[in-house]
Amino acid sequence: MLRYQAKLQNKQAFLFRLVDVANELFAMAATVARARALAEKQRPEAAEARHLADLFCRMSRRRVGRLFDALWDNDDVALYRAGVDVLDGRHEWLEKGILGLGTPEAPRGRATVEAEPKKVPVGVA
Repeated sequence: MLRYQAKLQNKQAFLFRLVDVANELFAMAATVARARALAEKQRPEAAEARHLADLFCRMSRRRVGRLFDALWDNDDVALYRAGVDVLDGRHEWLEKGILGLGTPEAPRGRATVEAEPKKVPVGVA
């Protein structure tokens, strides 16, 4: 986070990966806490819960490792540019021959956000 400082909001994929890491860590903590609680209550399923928690945490640790690796080694810039190209209509040739779904055609070119209609309070004409 210190690396990008004020420009961090422009690095959404970077942030999403960090959020995914936090979610994985939370899920790991919850899984271990549940297994431990079952063991403390001497429940018969405690041993199986511990085994499953261990398995889950092993898999989660690998996902976290991949997410951290992807923070610095990714294709985000190329994917962003490709997305802009699609919005600008540069890849329309890919659509030729595809059957439509019966939906009305969207305008071509860069997507724009339309202003929301004004809301009139109830009872006011």
